[in-house]
Amino acid sequence: FGALHLLLRGAGPVGLVVEIMAIAAALLVMCYQGFAMAHSESFALWANPLVPAASLCYALTAGLLLTWTLSDGSLGAIEQNLRLLSVAALVADVLILVSLLTLAGRKSRGGAFSAHLLTRGEYAAPFWGLTVLLGLALPLGLTVLLPTPTPLTGIVIAAAAMLSGFLALRILLFKAAVYEPIANDIIGSLGLSMLRS
Repeated sequence: FGALHLLLRGAGPVGLVVEIMAIAAALLVMCYQGFAMAHSESFALWANPLVPAASLCYALTAGLLLTWTLSDGSLGAIEQNLRLLSVAALVADVLILVSLLTLAGRKSRGGAFSAHLLTRGEYAAPFWGLTVLLGLALPLGLTVLLPTPTPLTGIVIAAAAMLSGFLALRILLFKAAVYEPIANDIIGSLGLSMLRS
């Protein structure tokens, strides 16, 4: 639908329908994996309403930075708005990531262990190095500190770093998720914690 939209821009009602379908399909792609993961109740790290929100927000951030990159300085006055939106999206990514880990850590023992694996355990080095420093801090610093008009090299570095951090986060969320039978949560909610293994 995105390719059709590019071909049919300005084609009247047909072009409008294709544009709406392209937007709907893009939103589906942006959110689908997050919703699929959040539906997995046996993994406390995934069974979290912030997983789809993180998928959407990270995808929006990537779209903003890639739009900025592909514009090649042709945006003029719009560039400042794109910069502000990119900064806001990166800050939202940071807040969602912190909230996701906090919520998972408080949800159950499995969630707490998963959060520990990411922040202080086996996956702490790639999490802090790739996801946080490379994927969030570097792009945020570049988008805030680079002059206007922004050099293309700086925008390309910010976009590439953010996408690398996004990929690292996706991989780490899969690796750090600990299987936790739903029966444990049911037993605990009934006050029978002594039956937990």
